[in-house]
Amino acid sequence: MGACSAYIGNMLTCLEEGSTKFPAPVKNFHAVFVGDDSVTLEWDAVKMVEEDNQVQQYEVYYKELMDNSSSADMFSDNRSVNSTSASAVVSGLASGHRHQFFVIARNQFGTSLPSSVVTVNVTGAGSDPASDTSGRPSAPHSVILSEAGINYLTITWSGPAISHPEDRIKYK
Repeated sequence: MGACSAYIGNMLTCLEEGSTKFPAPVKNFHAVFVGDDSVTLEWDAVKMVEEDNQVQQYEVYYKELMDNSSSADMFSDNRSVNSTSASAVVSGLASGHRHQFFVIARNQFGTSLPSSVVTVNVTGAGSDPASDTSGRPSAPHSVILSEAGINYLTITWSGPAISHPEDRIKYK
């Protein structure tokens, strides 16, 4: 038996207790308006079971995507905006460029896992994404040609770096 086996009960109790203390990941994260240099984002508020553990703030992380951006650098060089409600306006964005966004919930014990990532092209023409754009998860990464034959190719990949467990992702 390993040195930690004597403490397995304590570790399981800690994990179980933590499940009601830390916020769950944000669901239904989406853009509701894209302006000249701003994006308005909304999500479902995280509800906590215990009254003392309620979410104190949400942190929206964002950055401009360069042409050679990949999932590997998703969490580097992000800027953030804090909100106490289930929405935020991120302004000062470069018009005509793509930006990625994700949000976490924070309470007195710590943070949730990140939401799904939303990528938006800031068009500079003020639009309602619900009426004229569609969302999609971040691109797959680590694409590898794993096998090749005379009349076939086998390609493997890893899914989006962040996706909510309830996201249904299909590849064609």
